[in-house]
This record gives sequence, structure tokens and C-alpha cells, in this order.
Amino acid sequence: MVSDEPGFGRAFFNRTIRRTQCSYFYPQILSKRLFNRYWIHTQSPSIPSPDPDQLQVKGPSLQIEISISAILATYFQSIGQPIPSPMSGLALIDTGATFTSIDEDILNALGIRPVGSTPVQTPSGVLQQRGIFTCQFSFPGTPIPVFPFANVVGSTLKPQGIVALIGRDLLRNFLLIYDGVHGSWTLSF
Repeated sequence: MVSDEPGFGRAFFNRTIRRTQCSYFYPQILSKRLFNRYWIHTQSPSIPSPDPDQLQVKGPSLQIEISISAILATYFQSIGQPIPSPMSGLALIDTGATFTSIDEDILNALGIRPVGSTPVQTPSGVLQQRGIFTCQFSFPGTPIPVFPFANVVGSTLKPQGIVALIGRDLLRNFLLIYDGVHGSWTLSF
């Protein structure tokens, strides 16, 4: 099935995996739901097939929709303030990130204020103080459930073409299979 998002192909599996497929390596996913995604070959987008080169360059990415937390929505309603519409963009799965990060411009546009701060070490070794925010997010067009998040780190991500980094704090809820040879990745939950 071809997605309405440019450059993406996707397949959804809402079934139980047959025991012969992967019970030896991944016994924990025998009765779990799967979400599979791949980047489409740019040479022939009319014939969707995974492109390992695109996966290497762009990484395992998916659409994300970021919104205020239910608690903040209740507060906004109680003071008569309109609830801001969710904001969306591309999220990159980053197994090197301890925490999930959201672009600070998105958090500010939603009216979400920091609830604290934390030191964050960047890949270059620089230690920075970053704000901690509370929000929730979903992944439109996927069977992945909505996640209310108590602690996301505010970061500058838009220059990289993404609005979120999905870190290990969220990935701990999934089995991630990165198939670089075939150019696809899968989340089991």
C-alpha cells in the first residue's frame, strides 16, 4: 500500500505472526501488532519498493502529531482559553537519544511551558541545560497508540527537517527491527 505522504511506503499488519516466521529470534512478538515502514525508491515512485539508500540517508522516520497534555487542556478550558490545534511533522527514531525530544518552537506555539530542566549531552560532547515539557503525541495513519508524555526535552530540531526525536524512553515500549539490507523498519507493540 502506498502512503499519501511523499516518499513513504507503508504496510500495516494487525495480525498474529505465524510461529515459523520469527519465533526463534523474536518470541515476544508472536501476538503483538506490527507497524512497518520504508522509503520508496526515488527512481520509480510509481512502483513502491523499499530503498535501502533512502533509509540510510533519512533514517527510520514517521509522521507525528504533538498536542498539549490532557491536564493542560483541562486547565485551558477552565480559564476559557482555546485549546491549540495539534502540530505535526516528521519524527526520527533515534536509538542514541536517551530521551524523546520535541522542537521548542512547536512546544512554544502550543503554549506549553517548561516544568523543569535537565542537562543534555550532545553527540559533540557539549553539555547543555534543556527544558523539560509535558505533552502528548500520536502517529497519524498508524495503529500506534497515543502517548501522554510527562517528560520530553525541548530541542532545536527543525533545521534538520524534523520536529521530534523518538528516544529510548519511548522505544522501551516497542520492539524495533531495523532492516538495512531490505530498506525497511518495523515496530512491534
